[in-house]
Amino acid sequence: MSNWISVDDQLPEFSVPVFAGFYRDGEFIWWIFARYDEDEGWCWARYEGDLESDAYADEYEITHWQPLLEEPKADTEG
Repeated sequence: MSNWISVDDQLPEFSVPVFAGFYRDGEFIWWIFARYDEDEGWCWARYEGDLESDAYADEYEITHWQPLLEEPKADTEG
């Protein structure tokens, strides 16, 4: 079973990093993206711990996304 959600079915919340991807030349390419609200609407931007300004554009034709994995719990023993 695939955990990928079609953007036609549902979109993630704004400013929340998610795994997201698109098809290019028949290959599915994914990265961590976030959806950002712009003056003229919204766009996808690559996310690397912060908004990557040169990627803040609608050049990504995202087709699918899924939530990030939960962080591991810290080992408090020891």
